[in-house]
Amino acid sequence: VTQSIGFKLTAVISLLLVVVFAGKATYDAVVDYSNEINDYTIEITAENRLLAAELERTFAEVHQTCLDVDSIIQHELSLPPQQRDRDRVAAYLGGLLAKNESLTGLSALFEPNAFDENDAAFSNKGIYKEDGRFIPYASKNGNSVTVRSVNFVGNTDSWYTNPIKTGKSSMVPPFKPYADKEVILTTLSIPIIHNGKPIGVVDADIDVSFLQKKLEKIAGTTKANFKVLCSGDGTIVANGIDSSKILKNQFEINPEFKTHFEAIARKETAEQTALSHTSGLTSKFILVPVEVAGVAEKWAFISITAIGVFTADAKQALISTVVQYVLILFTVV
Repeated sequence: VTQSIGFKLTAVISLLLVVVFAGKATYDAVVDYSNEINDYTIEITAENRLLAAELERTFAEVHQTCLDVDSIIQHELSLPPQQRDRDRVAAYLGGLLAKNESLTGLSALFEPNAFDENDAAFSNKGIYKEDGRFIPYASKNGNSVTVRSVNFVGNTDSWYTNPIKTGKSSMVPPFKPYADKEVILTTLSIPIIHNGKPIGVVDADIDVSFLQKKLEKIAGTTKANFKVLCSGDGTIVANGIDSSKILKNQFEINPEFKTHFEAIARKETAEQTALSHTSGLTSKFILVPVEVAGVAEKWAFISITAIGVFTADAKQALISTVVQYVLILFTVV
C-alpha cells in the first residue's frame, strides 16, 4: 500500500513538473520568438537604411554635378548670344564627367537655336551634325572621355521631351544600353530654364551595375535571406540571389508591393509577412526608401528574410531549455 501511494505521489509530482516545465518552455519560446523577430527586424532595417544612405550619397553627387553644369550654362546664357562659347560648355562637360566615377555620360541638350541662336554656322563642323544644333554629349570609356553630338533615337520622352514639357527633373527607369554588356544605367534629367522657359536638358547617365555585386556579397545571403533594389516604378535594379531578375518588375512578382511603394513615396518604411516566391518559405519583407536627389521619386531597398532565419537562435535556445528540463525531471523523479 505504501509503495502504491509512493508511486502515485511520484506520478502526480512528475505530471505536475511536466505541466510546469512544458508551460514554462512554451512561454519562454513565445517570448524568445517574439523578441528574436523584433530584434532581427530592427537589425535588418538598419542594414537596409545603411545601403540606402550609401546610394543616396551617389545620387546626391550626381545631382550636384548636374547643378554645376547648369550653373556653367546659366553663366553662358547671361552673356549676349554672340559671346556664348560652345567649346567652353563642352569642355566643362568632359571635365565634370571625368571627376565623377558614378557617371558614364553627361550632356547638355538644347532646343534648336536655343543656346546661341547660331546653329546654322556650325552645320557639319567638328562634332556637329547638319543642323548645327548644340547637343553635346560627353561619354566615358575607362579613363578616356570623348564629346560628340547626341543621337535622338528611340523613345526620348523620359530623358528629353518630358523635362522640356514639364520643366521638372526626372529619373529615367533603369535600362540596359548594350545588348552584349551587363551594364545597367539610369539617367537623371534636369531641365535648363532660361527666362522662365525650359530650353534644354542636362542628362547624367549613372552606372548602377555595381549594386548587383554589392548585394550578392552581403554576408549571409541565401535564397532565404537576400536583398533587392527597385526603382520607383518597380523595376528591379539588383537582386542579391538572382541576377536574371534585373530589369523585371517587382510589381508583377508581388502586386501588393504597389501599396508599399506608396509608403516609400512618403519616405516611410514598409513591412509585410508573406510567402517568398524565391525560397517558398514564409518570409518577412522590409522596404526602406532611397531618396533620389533632385526628384520626387523614391527607390527602395527590400530585404526578404525567412521567418526561420529570424527565429533560428530562439529555436536553438528552446531545444537547450527542453533538454535541461528533461534532465531536471529525471533527476527529481
